[in-house]
This record gives sequence, structure tokens and C-alpha cells, in this order.
Amino acid sequence: MNYFLIFVFSIFIGFVGHFLYEFSNHNKIVALFFAVNESTWEHIKIGLTPLLFCTIIDAFFNGYIHNFWFNKFVSIFCFIILIPLLFYCYKFFLKKHVLIIDIFIFVFSLFVSVLLNYYMDYYFINCNLNVIGVVGMFIIIVAYFTWTYNPPKCFLFKDPISNKYGINAHSH
Repeated sequence: MNYFLIFVFSIFIGFVGHFLYEFSNHNKIVALFFAVNESTWEHIKIGLTPLLFCTIIDAFFNGYIHNFWFNKFVSIFCFIILIPLLFYCYKFFLKKHVLIIDIFIFVFSLFVSVLLNYYMDYYFINCNLNVIGVVGMFIIIVAYFTWTYNPPKCFLFKDPISNKYGINAHSH
């Protein structure tokens, strides 16, 4: 799959996904894939949805690439780590939330994830690491589907507006 298209598609779906739960009249299926509140986890999820979707499509066309699943796992895990790392670092120094910086962090994290996947696909490690990749992707997908409805009581999952967690944080 074209890496530039993955990047652009992910940005577009991420921006739309930020509002889709609200626009869908709080549809429970939409909640699994898109942000249900303003927590850091839900903002990670709006980037994970297009990345995971593209991974499924890409597997049909490029699943033969050496360490395909490991490469996808590492690049997606990088996205998952970068969002909170950059967000909480800038908030620590500025002591406030800045929307344009949040948007930049989202786009930058997607860019790094897709770029990392590109380099890993073309400059591969000699040993086969796909087992690690499959296990890692399985853990991400289970967490992805579980934590909207049963989030850990951790700052990453706490909606800063309602001070609640997961789908219950959204005021209906």
C-alpha cells in the first residue's frame, strides 16, 4: 500500500473520527472505533482506527514482506507511545492545552509511524520477528476494543472535561 496514501487517509479519518461518535448519535459500534470523549486514549484511538484498517488492507497486498507483522506492530506501537509522550511533555512545560499543538502532535505521530513502517519494510532485519509482531498486534487490538467500555483507571483514559472514564465519560 502506498505509504503517502496511508498517511493522508489516516489524517482524514482521524479528524473525522474525532466527531463521528457525536454525529452518530452515540452509536455503540462507532464508539469502538472512534473517540467517545476527550481523553488521551480516545485521541490515540482516532489514529489507530485508520492505521489498523490500512494494516488489514495492506496484509492482502504486501503480507509477503519480510517481518510484515513485526513492522506494523512497531510502527503502530510507536504512534501509541508518541501521542501521550509529546502531549504530556508540552503540557508540562506550557501548563496548558493548545489545540494547534495537539493537531500537530497527531499529524507528526502518524508521519513518524508511517515513515518507520516504510523504512522497516525496506531495510529489514535478517531474523524473522513476525511472531512478536502478531502477538503485539493481538494485544493492541484486544486493548483497542476493550478499553472504550472498560478503561483502566489511569490518567490516559480520564476525560479532562467530565473527569470520568471511557464511554461513561461522555455526557448524553
